Amino acid sequence: LVLRLEHQIDDLHARLAAAADADGEKLKAAKLAALAELAAGAGHEINNPLAVISGQAQRLMRTEQDDDRADSLRTIVRQTHRIAGILKDLRQFARPARPLPGRAAVSELFAAVRSDLEATADEKHVRIDVAETVVNVAGDAAQLRHAVAAVVRNGIDAAAPGGWVRLACEATFGDVRIVVTDSGPGLTPDAAEHAFDPFYCGKSAGRGRG
Repeated sequence: LVLRLEHQIDDLHARLAAAADADGEKLKAAKLAALAELAAGAGHEINNPLAVISGQAQRLMRTEQDDDRADSLRTIVRQTHRIAGILKDLRQFARPARPLPGRAAVSELFAAVRSDLEATADEKHVRIDVAETVVNVAGDAAQLRHAVAAVVRNGIDAAAPGGWVRLACEATFGDVRIVVTDSGPGLTPDAAEHAFDPFYCGKSAGRGRG
């Protein structure tokens, strides 16, 4: 009787865990659907005035003689591009583009990511190290580049001045693992729970994109 009850309890726990997982997936799907709708609406409403602001600033830059004012106008243009990039990332997260299968050299992927983020790393006095590899992977090269760059960007933010971010590749039995490590403090348990939430950031509000 005791053994039978134990088996029944174990079965009940397994069913509860499965139900919780199913509810979690439904909630995640609902959140993504709401996010996609928000991104589409906000992107359309924000991009139009953003294009006007950027266009007017660039028009003024062409005739501006004062260096300080020209720098201010360049800052306006840079920030409009940054907002447009945030909206693009949000739309891509909510409704990812259909992957374009192909083959990509991991060495070229790493070189492209380092090129994209080298200026950001130099500004924060962080070194980007890339391990040599001759591995090729099957997948969408553009989406892989975007994903790896996002992780490296967070590593740059986490590493203190004088720190480093390292890109490496491990291949075993046909599986490939891209490993990004950094000299930062690592994720707190709370941050780890939100690691895949869009735009989550452990810093104070307004300090970064997450």
